[in-house]
Amino acid sequence: MIPDLVSVPSRDDPVVSVIILAHKPREYLFEAVMSALQGRDRQPAFEIILVKPFENPDWDLRFKSLGVRLVTCKKAGAGAKLAEGCRSARGNIIAFLEDDDAFEFGKLETIIRVFQGDPELVYFHHDQRAIDAQGHTLGWIHGTPGFNLSSVAVRKEFLLRHLTLFEALPAASDKMLYYLIRISGAPSLHSGLLLTRYRIHEENRHLRYDPTEDWLLLASYLRHVPTHGLKEKLIVAYLVSSSSVLVTTRLLLGRRWGSKLIRWYSWALWFRHRHEVLGEKPRRSHPDGVPMLTPL
Repeated sequence: MIPDLVSVPSRDDPVVSVIILAHKPREYLFEAVMSALQGRDRQPAFEIILVKPFENPDWDLRFKSLGVRLVTCKKAGAGAKLAEGCRSARGNIIAFLEDDDAFEFGKLETIIRVFQGDPELVYFHHDQRAIDAQGHTLGWIHGTPGFNLSSVAVRKEFLLRHLTLFEALPAASDKMLYYLIRISGAPSLHSGLLLTRYRIHEENRHLRYDPTEDWLLLASYLRHVPTHGLKEKLIVAYLVSSSSVLVTTRLLLGRRWGSKLIRWYSWALWFRHRHEVLGEKPRRSHPDGVPMLTPL
């Protein structure tokens, strides 16, 4: 349940820092920036930070005129941009926005109310409205609390403890962030509110789900995890989602013994760590499952 309206205290530093992750120059970026700026005249308690690997003098001048802070990050990978943005942020709450997505009107005010209504809350996630390349609504997405970084807001203090790990990630920082939240047992909240427009286009992953993808993504994460103990806990966090159950079922039925051994090892880790790792479950969470699009 979303807490009741809580007044925002006046302060010099913003409460929420919106970090927009731009990967290359494309037309959607301006829509993303303008959506984050909506309502700024009514709610000054946030800042907009645009992290990008490219330079465009005309674009930069326009963004600066809108009050957007620009951060250049030449490192490859979405995780590196996430870490660079967090280091530059002045707010104590971080809200992310991918360059091809957009915020719905009133989202930032909702984030402020949610976190000020629950001082212990660390992680907030919500559902999305799917749109096409032209911005037309396709339907509503009901997915896991780890789907779509543009639908996540998290306390900066938590992120700062893991920036070194994020810097090494090649992509899909949303899943790693959610795994770390599950491992830590930090208080989290999932809402069915549609506060982000998730764009489906020719360069973006469609909602056709292959359960093997999450396993391969986890494997790419594990190469950058510094300790064996953390690797084990990430596997446990991965296993608690129903998408992971599909993967382990496929491994069980696979023809290769290697796949079966991976499955047995993973479940052994699950039984070993399930009590100490899971911690507090999300206070209000949509049942874990693959992203599901409800069409119009």
